[in-house]
Amino acid sequence: MLPNGHGLKLKVDIEKDLASLQRNSNVQIGDLGENDRNLVRSLAIIEIAALLDLYGLVPTRRRKPNRKKGKDNVVFGAPLCTLLELDRRRCPGLKVPLIFQWILHHLHSNGLREEGLMRLAGSVQKVQILKAEIERSYTTSPTLVENLIRQSSIHDVSVILKQLVRHLPEPLLTNSHMDSFLQVPNIPNVQDQINTLNLLVLALPDSHRELLQELLYFLAKVVEEEDANRMSLGNVAMIIAPNLFPPPRLKKGNHKQNDIAAEVTVAAMSSKVTQLLIKYGSFLGAVPPELLAQARLQNRRSSNKHAKRMGRKQKGDKQKNLKDDFLSNGGSVIRVQMSSLRHPNSIAVPVTDKTTAGEVVEKVAEALDQLIDPRHHTFVSTDQQENRAFLQRPRTTSEPIVMRHRCLMGTKKIAETLKDHYLYFIRENVGERRLDHNITIHNIIGSGSGRFASGTTWEIRCHH
Repeated sequence: MLPNGHGLKLKVDIEKDLASLQRNSNVQIGDLGENDRNLVRSLAIIEIAALLDLYGLVPTRRRKPNRKKGKDNVVFGAPLCTLLELDRRRCPGLKVPLIFQWILHHLHSNGLREEGLMRLAGSVQKVQILKAEIERSYTTSPTLVENLIRQSSIHDVSVILKQLVRHLPEPLLTNSHMDSFLQVPNIPNVQDQINTLNLLVLALPDSHRELLQELLYFLAKVVEEEDANRMSLGNVAMIIAPNLFPPPRLKKGNHKQNDIAAEVTVAAMSSKVTQLLIKYGSFLGAVPPELLAQARLQNRRSSNKHAKRMGRKQKGDKQKNLKDDFLSNGGSVIRVQMSSLRHPNSIAVPVTDKTTAGEVVEKVAEALDQLIDPRHHTFVSTDQQENRAFLQRPRTTSEPIVMRHRCLMGTKKIAETLKDHYLYFIRENVGERRLDHNITIHNIIGSGSGRFASGTTWEIRCHH
């Protein structure tokens, strides 16, 4: 046990080390929206690489820990996301699985001053019974499981907690970031150690970060009661580290001894990292202002791009939406060409069983009215550069302006349009036919939207 006043000294050291972090970071990542969290996570990974590179540190690729998967395990060995998905059916919005909440609450309420907490092993037989009952009843009788945990001894429950963390398929610190965590003690600057730890916590998935913060809060409380439970920061870190940093598989072959030596080194480093996590745990997860500003700037840019895309899509889909309305009411769609009007595109026109050829001409005229530049009576969507060059070329004052697109269909009144524009029906086996304005489209080839597109061409032609 450390001498009296150790807890006060530790608190002073923490406040000194975290002075700049507290001044600069007021926003926790859990308070941000999902988009901001995802961007902060991505930016944090970049910052981590930059900080480690600053000190010439390169995380090594460790092999995944050797875990035996249980058959149909509901709790032990289940991914955090699976546990959360299961628990959120009962408690929507849950951030930490219920099994961890029940255990941490029991240990915090009844065991902080228990001597040897987290160090002493419980009864092997009772732990096995409790573990089996949790697996059997967690989904069907969660209240029973909660009561069993409350009634179990502190040391038995602490063993269950360590096993739950140790047997996560994806380690709590994740395989992706575990090696970066292990590099933190090699950073000579204490402030950069804290900054790197904070960035690593920001980079964790939400479910892992939330559970880690709850666990670190509890472990810090254990250390605060060192006088009673005889569990110093070093003792707690040494006990918890193997669960946060599960040892990887050893290589097969003649170099097993070297691997064991390497794992001893990793064990020592993991204990140091765990001490740092417990010591500064309550301050980790704060978003640096520059990271937050950059994330929100990217979000605004992304929103602007999305708005522009949606604007273009809505403009392009205006005709499509109209077509869909007609189709839902039993109508059909024909595509009307206007090559004689020197317009390269076709226009989709929705028709019903009562639509006449004249009405099709009117709808095309209305559509063209939106495409024609009223200043020059030219189609905006075709040959813009050619028209502009033609209109702006040098000419004498007496030379008339001759337009490339002579047909002014979209600029006329409907009555004038119908006088000199007709819809033509063209089909390979019957040739072409000019349709009277009063004839209905369905009377030409019968009803059914599928038959409109089969070998049939619809075209509007000028007669002026």
